[in-house]
Amino acid sequence: MKREEWLEKHSELFDERRATVFADAKYLPDGSHGLCVLSVKGNNLTVHDADFKSRVGDLILTIPLREVSDLKTSSFLFNSYLKFKYKDFSFVFADFKSKDFVETVKVEAGK
Repeated sequence: MKREEWLEKHSELFDERRATVFADAKYLPDGSHGLCVLSVKGNNLTVHDADFKSRVGDLILTIPLREVSDLKTSSFLFNSYLKFKYKDFSFVFADFKSKDFVETVKVEAGK
């Protein structure tokens, strides 16, 4: 499935900015890790389970970006990452490609 088709099919995950990426969750509070979909909708970052066939699973977390601290990002072509703290837990997401996504997260976290 092409990206535009995927975005249309899953438009409930994000707002008009279409800030969504597949990423590798390195650390989650429940001890899980692996492929996920990160999306920004309003001021919230949502984390959904995902698989390697681009299917979106259950909602794992909703994180108000206004409440994150120690936000660190990189948007290199490879090895992009998003790191932050929320409720005393350090989150790390990596291996995605989208400078626009990173910029949207930065804007919302700064509000």
